[in-house]
Amino acid sequence: MQAPKGEVLSDELKEEISLGRAALNQIYRARLASTPQAEQIRELWQSGQARVTRRTPEEWLQAFKTYLGEYKRYPVRGTPEYAGVHNLLYRSPKNPNGSYVNPVVQQIYELDQLARAARRGDAAWKDVTAETGADAPLKRFWRDATPQDRESLQATAEEMDYMRDDFADWLTDAVQDGWLVLSSQTYKALANVRRGLDEWFDERADEAEDILVWLYDTQWGRDEENGIFSRVLFTGPNPAAPRLKDFREVQEFTGVPVTQVPKMPSSIAAHTRLMRGDEARVLSLRLLRGARPEDLHRAIESLLPENGGFTVRAGLHELGVSMTEMKINKHFTKGLLHVHAEAEVPGEPVVLSFALEIDARRLTADKKFPELKRLYYNLFKPYLSEDAKRFLR
Repeated sequence: MQAPKGEVLSDELKEEISLGRAALNQIYRARLASTPQAEQIRELWQSGQARVTRRTPEEWLQAFKTYLGEYKRYPVRGTPEYAGVHNLLYRSPKNPNGSYVNPVVQQIYELDQLARAARRGDAAWKDVTAETGADAPLKRFWRDATPQDRESLQATAEEMDYMRDDFADWLTDAVQDGWLVLSSQTYKALANVRRGLDEWFDERADEAEDILVWLYDTQWGRDEENGIFSRVLFTGPNPAAPRLKDFREVQEFTGVPVTQVPKMPSSIAAHTRLMRGDEARVLSLRLLRGARPEDLHRAIESLLPENGGFTVRAGLHELGVSMTEMKINKHFTKGLLHVHAEAEVPGEPVVLSFALEIDARRLTADKKFPELKRLYYNLFKPYLSEDAKRFLR
């Protein structure tokens, strides 16, 4: 997979992301087709999660410094560093003057305050680095910081400035090329994140930066070898006020994994492919003459596990329609479309998605645009997003 425009991931972060994804993919793929490695990887992942909860304050301080120094970022919500540091600061006892009883926790607090200021790049941070303005706790923390800590904090400020400046181009390229964003609601939410980054004193500025760091720390794009395509999806109620918890990474697999292809209706033919190892996936369903909407729905349902938590959707992207320009591309007119079977991964901001191509070319031959819209509306009606319904009606 490839990182966002201009982003360079360290080998350590790549390894961490790879382990996490391997665990998630094996665990939740096992709900469809069990593999002998699933239990081993699940135990490894759980043991790793347990280890991060047993760190001492000294270990959390070192982890915090390592994160700032290597990734040049303030930890985003959802990372062990963010949770560990904030839990420690919240639970640790304080002296009557407001300082922490444990001197190591006090160091973590001072570093946290400096790192937050560096991330914001606000006037207080500029006063600290320029040694101007009135004396304040932030300036005293800076004077006590080691040269290595100062260097990491300045690198964090520079990195955040770069990410804010680069985000507009990154979002434009991602949407125009159709490789990142899944829906118009997601695009609206990301556009509001971009505006929030400029509103330094707005209450949502920190939230916007949390989203920005999460976006840049996730490897979006395509993994050809494993047939995976990672996208971003907004699932919140209001794209005008996006929150980090409202975004999901969609790990889109090409095809639906099966141990045995179920019996299809006579009007539908399934195309399968053997992936790495012994995993087989149904890549596409070809609709033959006389195929009815209920035949398609029955075929899709037969591929998904009972009580597996998967839902099927089809939006503008699946119909081959641009979200930003509302233009129809070749996929729509040729009758090659797809649907997604999705399930959220419990406890993680990840959606597991299996993309299934629908070959409707025999049904769409010689049909004009109004007829195509009616045909697609009838075929995909139970799965259509609100955007797609408005477009097809």
